[in-house]
Amino acid sequence: MGSPGTTPTIPGYLQELRDLTTRMGVVLIFDEVITGFRYSPGGAQAYFGVTPDMTTLAKIVAGGLPGAAVVGKRELMSMMAFRGDSTWDRAERVAQNGTFNSNPVCAAAAIATLELVSDGSLHARANKLGDELRAGLSDAMKRAGVPGLCFGEASIFHVSFEGKPGLAGFDRARRSDLYHRLRCALLNNGLDCASHHGWISAVHTDADIERTVAGYEKALRDMAADGSFKGM
Repeated sequence: MGSPGTTPTIPGYLQELRDLTTRMGVVLIFDEVITGFRYSPGGAQAYFGVTPDMTTLAKIVAGGLPGAAVVGKRELMSMMAFRGDSTWDRAERVAQNGTFNSNPVCAAAAIATLELVSDGSLHARANKLGDELRAGLSDAMKRAGVPGLCFGEASIFHVSFEGKPGLAGFDRARRSDLYHRLRCALLNNGLDCASHHGWISAVHTDADIERTVAGYEKALRDMAADGSFKGM
């Protein structure tokens, strides 16, 4: 799911990867720096129903404060644990160093964050708004007469002038000028968003979604009027 899901996950791919790594005795590691606690309380692995051997998480685990986590199966995580054996502790243990290790402020923020996201209600709201925004932006593109669509999963959306990507993803460098123009047009219409994708939170409102769709449609019409899409 490169670039926050710009290249969608192929149905069954993660399940087959889990089966293959299990058969070959290979440790399966998920990078959930972006997807962790966004797709679901259990991250993308719970969302897709695939459990890796290890997972990496970044600042969301501390509610946006400096913090991160490496989590996984006991047999792997025990390689980092102190055992009270001087040979193991000093020469054989896998060291885990971090500037903010055991920081009480970050730990308190992490506990509060995990309590807030544990029941999945925030995800359900954000994901529902994601569905509404993706549908609204795709319709806005049609009304404005511009190529492409809006796609994505959970609470992430991607505006694409090239349609939905295949296995190789997009060659965005080829049309980087077009996405740069889109961002400029959005700024002119009161929206500040990454050139081709964005994230929805549970504190966004229905009015925010409506305003976003309206701003995108006006920006797209402005681009069409100045000839940005000629030849596409």
